[in-house]
Amino acid sequence: MSKKVLELYTVLGEPPDSLLIAKVWLEKRGDFYVTTHPPHLLAGKYSYHASGITHRYTELIGRRVGVGEPRRQKLGGMRGFQVVTGWGCPGVLPPTGYKPKEDTKVRRTLIAPRAKTGWFWHLWAIERGQRDLAERISRTDPWPTVPVVASLIADWTDPWLLITVAHWQDEHPYDVVKYWPPIPGRVPYEIIPPAFEGTWLERPGPRWHPGEPFPEEWFREAYEYMLRQQALKASQGAQSFRDCSPEGHEN
Repeated sequence: MSKKVLELYTVLGEPPDSLLIAKVWLEKRGDFYVTTHPPHLLAGKYSYHASGITHRYTELIGRRVGVGEPRRQKLGGMRGFQVVTGWGCPGVLPPTGYKPKEDTKVRRTLIAPRAKTGWFWHLWAIERGQRDLAERISRTDPWPTVPVVASLIADWTDPWLLITVAHWQDEHPYDVVKYWPPIPGRVPYEIIPPAFEGTWLERPGPRWHPGEPFPEEWFREAYEYMLRQQALKASQGAQSFRDCSPEGHEN
């Protein structure tokens, strides 16, 4: 029997001019997973566990991140909302002819129009019962020239999950800037301007632009990240020692 209580698929276009770009599923124990589909360097995998621990793997950097990171908010019983993850593509991807599966009591598919240029996809967690909040989010464009063109709400889980798809209306709505030197604990890329800047969904925190010094908060976060990694390695080393010691084995 399936352990999944939710499956959400996002498809661009109707078959045969169609392309699967993301799959989201939630398991009974409260862990949910996201696969953002290739072909593109920003594709990857993401997990958000019931405990609040998250992990991410992106083709662009070719490694897993999130190990040893602080727990995020537990999603079960949450209040308000949060953006969980997102990804996008600056160009037109070739169709694969993907045929959506039939809807069931736990499976839904969002079929968004094919984009003429680029697009962006967001996944949101929303407090149960807050339909007005979900609708307000789905009406808010991430950038002035990247309007939301499709959305899907899953309202049978805790929390509710909302998917939004937005299309580029010009060829350069934002920049993806790689900075140097890299800072421990951070993916060395910044989207400028960030999504939702100047809207009610704008994220708090420092802003950085090329040519400016890195924000002090980034260095504080890097220092805390390195301390956590050292503690994690020490814990793993101690466990390995216990596993190899005579006391750790039965006679």
